[in-house]
Amino acid sequence: MQDPDAMVCRSTLLVFTQLLVQDYVKFRGFLLYRFLACIANPNENVAAFAKQVLTGSLLRRWPNLFVQHIVEAIVVLNGFSEHPMYAAVGANGMESITEDSMDGVHLTAKDRIVVYEAMLEQLSDEQRIQVWCQYVHMCVCVYIYMYILLHVLCLV
Repeated sequence: MQDPDAMVCRSTLLVFTQLLVQDYVKFRGFLLYRFLACIANPNENVAAFAKQVLTGSLLRRWPNLFVQHIVEAIVVLNGFSEHPMYAAVGANGMESITEDSMDGVHLTAKDRIVVYEAMLEQLSDEQRIQVWCQYVHMCVCVYIYMYILLHVLCLV
């Protein structure tokens, strides 16, 4: 999906979309995040097509897709490979169909903002609050984990 040739990217998106909608393939591993990365593709046609596919047929098929995965998207698209959430996504991968990592996907901060905005545009106010709660929960859990870890290390 991150091929330099726009026609290859567009065709790959189209084929995977059909396979996903018809339940031949599931959003497992890094497939969803590779789809999301296509929204920030340098080729405007590919980016528009990726956004159309994600916010159209795929979001109609899975209405809570963005709500359930936006916090993971923040972790994965920022490349926080040491985060437990990143490892959990990788453990849920389909090695035979998709890459088992985000290798080859390099998004700048501006690209990531484009992706996050595209996701947030599709959410209702209630869903945005739900996402905010998930994000705060993740941050608090990481803080508590680090706090406990530091205290255990200091006591040893």
